[in-house]
Amino acid sequence: MATRRGVADGSAIVAQRVLQRKMPPSYTFGSSPGASRLSQRPLSFGYLSQAPERDLYFFALYRLLEAALLAALLFSPLRELIGGSAPSQLAALVSVAYLVAATFLLLLGRVEGWRIGVTVLGVVVDITVVALVCHALPAAATIAALLLTFNVATAALLLPRALGLALALLAGLALIGVVVWV
Repeated sequence: MATRRGVADGSAIVAQRVLQRKMPPSYTFGSSPGASRLSQRPLSFGYLSQAPERDLYFFALYRLLEAALLAALLFSPLRELIGGSAPSQLAALVSVAYLVAATFLLLLGRVEGWRIGVTVLGVVVDITVVALVCHALPAAATIAALLLTFNVATAALLLPRALGLALALLAGLALIGVVVWV
C-alpha cells in the first residue's frame, strides 16, 4: 500500500476530518473562558407545532377503538368472556352512547381552539363510561379500569399538570365510588 506522509491507510485522514467537524448548531461551548462543559441553546419548537395536534388526534382514535371494543364485547359472541348472557340495558346504552361520543369527540378535536377542552371532556366521558360499565358489568371492571388508567395517563401528558392531576383524582374517586357502591 502506498503511504502518503507516513499514513498507511485512510483512518488518520478520517480521524482528522472528524476532529475538524463543527459542533451541531444546537450546542455551544460555555461563554466564559474557563467553561469546558457544553451548554445547550434553547431549541426552536417550530417543527414540533403539529405534534400536539397529532397526539390528540391519535388519542381520540384510541378512544374510538375502546368504544368499538366495548361494543364488540357486548354485542358479539365475545360476550361469553364476561358472563355469556345478554348485556343489560345499562351496558348496551352506555356502549352505544360511548361509540357516538367517541366519534363526536374525534371530529370535534380537529377544531383549532377547542383542543384542551375536548381532551378534558373526553377524559370525563371516559371516567363516566368506565364507572357505569363497572357498575353494569362487574366481570369487566378490571379491563375497564386498566383502559381508564391509560386514558388518564395520556391526558395527563397532553394537558397542563394541574389539570392532569385533577382528572387523575376524579378518576380515582370515581373508581372508589364504584367499589363502595357495588
